[in-house]
Amino acid sequence: AAALCSHRSTHFALDVLVRAGQVQLLLAETAAAAELDPGSLSATSTLRLAILQSLRRCCPDDLQQLADVQRHYNRLRDVAHSLEAQGLDRVDEVLGSGSAGKRKGRTARAQLAQGVRLLAEAASCYEAAGCVRMSRECAMKAHELTKKFHK
Repeated sequence: AAALCSHRSTHFALDVLVRAGQVQLLLAETAAAAELDPGSLSATSTLRLAILQSLRRCCPDDLQQLADVQRHYNRLRDVAHSLEAQGLDRVDEVLGSGSAGKRKGRTARAQLAQGVRLLAEAASCYEAAGCVRMSRECAMKAHELTKKFHK
């Protein structure tokens, strides 16, 4: 599998599947193959890296798909990092660049609430991964935003 994943045609095929939105199908097929051959840990790891490289190449801004792949391979710390980045991006969209006064209303509140929810989920994932400090930091960010939001 390592030789196959380093082959250019394999990267091309993965890129085509990623661009076509078939990441979930790809993950399902790799899970089925891993069940058939449980001893193929290094092959699974190599394939995971190839899928992540393809996602970063083809969809660098799609944090949701990156989180889905990392969650599929039980990479809780990476999932938490993606959730934290998504949450902070949502909050920055509303609060950043002086647009807080311009974007009051339901959509701004909904985006802030979603950002806080993503930060809380990130805190839970960091805790599950054993990263207590990062969990505490995400929880504090979510708490501070909630206090700021309700003023």
